[in-house]
Amino acid sequence: MIGLGHAVNHTLFIINKILKFLSFILIYVGMAPSPVMAFVGLERGWGSV
Repeated sequence: MIGLGHAVNHTLFIINKILKFLSFILIYVGMAPSPVMAFVGLERGWGSV
């Protein structure tokens, strides 16, 4: 169970880094195109499930 918990924490850590990276891209680009915003919204929707 410890191994499983570690795997889950590691996965969440990677997901968190990816989300931060995506946020950085959106801020860097500034005004992101609608398709990109829709994609990000979809990704966040799946992440909340």
